[in-house]
Amino acid sequence: SLSSLHELRLDGSNVEELPASIKYLSELEVQSLDNCSKLRCLPELPSSIKEFQADNCTSLVTVSTLKTFSLSMIGSKKCISFKNSTKMVLDGPSLDRIMEDVVLTMKSAAFHNISVRNNAAHTHSFNYNSAQVCLPGCRVPSQFKYRSTDSSITINVSNMIGFMLSVVVSPSNRTQQHGYLVGILCQCYYDDRWELGGKYRWNHKLTTNLEMDHVFVWIDPFQSRSIIRSHEKRIHFEFCITTYTSSGKELGGLLNIKECG
Repeated sequence: SLSSLHELRLDGSNVEELPASIKYLSELEVQSLDNCSKLRCLPELPSSIKEFQADNCTSLVTVSTLKTFSLSMIGSKKCISFKNSTKMVLDGPSLDRIMEDVVLTMKSAAFHNISVRNNAAHTHSFNYNSAQVCLPGCRVPSQFKYRSTDSSITINVSNMIGFMLSVVVSPSNRTQQHGYLVGILCQCYYDDRWELGGKYRWNHKLTTNLEMDHVFVWIDPFQSRSIIRSHEKRIHFEFCITTYTSSGKELGGLLNIKECG
């Protein structure tokens, strides 16, 4: 029955809108609407979704709410993508609302991770939450306290419970080619420039074949844990992008970081 549906893939279909009743599909974890060029709006979605993609939905303008993604965040990894859904940029209020919901989801994950971190010694469990979001845009979300029009930033980290990270990635004209592999890297440093932990690397198909500027927002619980345990007051973040062909040859100049936060 539909009530026990775990995956719903409508890629490339002529669907224009989804029924409002979809929010009652409490077992739905994966929903994909890639290349649905006639899709115009999205209703409220079920909180059970862990992976949602609406890439290349060129008619999509209105998204009702993504607040439900902040629920059911116990040991979840949420991945949300609106890559190359170009009309979303034209609807400022809708995009702002989406970003508010994204930040709420990140905060929900961070709060849950506090209890996981505090109880890890007793439970021997690291059932952390994480989240990754990609959507069109040319600015780090306004909800970020620390922002930079560069690829690096230094922040005060006293009394923080977790970290949301964001970069704005801008493609050059050469990125119309397909088949390359992209990674977003983040390295943290102590105030004296010693490295703090290893590089966080985000290798994901979300970062490939970008046709316009995109905002990436994510929360990585293990990186947050390392920073919090360092007891440092100031941490320096540096972001970069690596691009390779399928044969392993490194390419330069395909993607640039315009902002970070």
